[in-house]
Amino acid sequence: MLRPLLLVAALLLAGCAASPAPAAPAPCAPAAIDRGGGEALCATTADGWVLQGAAWNRGNATAPGILLVHGLNEDRHSYDTLAHDLAAKGWRVVAFDSRGHGLSTHRTDGSTRTLQQFGDADFLAMERDLAAMQPLANASVILGASVGANEALRHAAADPLARAAVLLSAGDNYRGIDATGAAAAFRGPILFFASQGDAYAAQSARDLAQRHPGPHDVDVVPGSAHGTNLLLDPAYSAAIEAWIARQVQG
Repeated sequence: MLRPLLLVAALLLAGCAASPAPAAPAPCAPAAIDRGGGEALCATTADGWVLQGAAWNRGNATAPGILLVHGLNEDRHSYDTLAHDLAAKGWRVVAFDSRGHGLSTHRTDGSTRTLQQFGDADFLAMERDLAAMQPLANASVILGASVGANEALRHAAADPLARAAVLLSAGDNYRGIDATGAAAAFRGPILFFASQGDAYAAQSARDLAQRHPGPHDVDVVPGSAHGTNLLLDPAYSAAIEAWIARQVQG
């Protein structure tokens, strides 16, 4: 009888030893280095995501600020060239990895999550990322691409600090993130930028511009590039940077 009891006890102990330890909480610690050349920084969202980002000219409190929001399946490095260009022209720039992207896959409870695990509610919650990063950016201009453009516009409509928005390939509705109401609510200048071959984004740019009561420009350019891929064309990138510069001059 003793041997069976000892065997049961051994199995129980083995089972306990095999149980995974609870994950340690993830602190908001900036990455050791930002390969894009900026100053690494981080922020924690209201619902417990640790976001990694980078800043240029962050210490210059008098410089105009711009917050860069990437699209799905990207990270902040989609903006490395633009961030360098704007920083060289005196802008205070912040770019970040949205939740589930790049280095922003950790939560404060120690768990990790990626874009492939996201559902509808996760996409809608991505707007909280902007709310967490904006205090670090202190940005008057919000620039977003694709889904990030919709997030940028919705954030700008709710943020008194936001004076202007640049929307690369915005959509009337991406992943349940509806931009139509925000287009009507925001009063600041907007640049709607899309390509002709990206039919949904091109039509959405026109739709959203019609709803917008403030000053705006609609640039529907040749080609089929979407989102941050528009920045790969030097002419398009220069036009976007020139528009941004005019927001300070004006």
